[in-house]
Amino acid sequence: MNMKNLVRAVALAAAVAAAPSVLLAQKNQFEVGSKVLNVGVVIGDEVGGGIGLGAGFEVGIKDIAGQVRLGIGGAVSILRNDYGTGVRTPTYTYEYTNTVMPIVVFVNGHYQLEQVPKLDLFAGPVVGITRYSTKSEVRTGGSTTSSTASSSDPAIGIQAGGRYELAPRIAASAQLSAGNNLPFLTAGIAIKF
Repeated sequence: MNMKNLVRAVALAAAVAAAPSVLLAQKNQFEVGSKVLNVGVVIGDEVGGGIGLGAGFEVGIKDIAGQVRLGIGGAVSILRNDYGTGVRTPTYTYEYTNTVMPIVVFVNGHYQLEQVPKLDLFAGPVVGITRYSTKSEVRTGGSTTSSTASSSDPAIGIQAGGRYELAPRIAASAQLSAGNNLPFLTAGIAIKF
């Protein structure tokens, strides 16, 4: 884990550790039995940059002391970073594209601020795999050579975010992740069932 990710992980862990002392439950946005579908834009960082789309689904499974609700779920994202022309001369062109697909499962603890009952704050560990694919193309004179390479790496880290209720079943959603092979930021809409 590089220094940047270590700092993020420590900051997220500190926020999660401090949350129970300042949070009180009221009308809960996330309950046992809640089902939430998140869809949105994903911005990469640890996964090689890029921008893409993602979707996740979470279910409320346990109420802990009336204040914390646990949810489990999974998410998949696809990010693409097209480098276009990496090198270009009159007789030589090199282009490549990275495609990254994190597939993860998570457990989130959900908290609610008494002063902001429409806000659902959450944080928790994330594990899964991230699939990488690179396609490159070299053009020299009149010939073209293409190649592809792919690999999979473990995705491990923590995430923290929030959902703000816009309407009874619709919320704006944002989430930050820190760790290895995870997207940095996800933002979009959450639909509660």
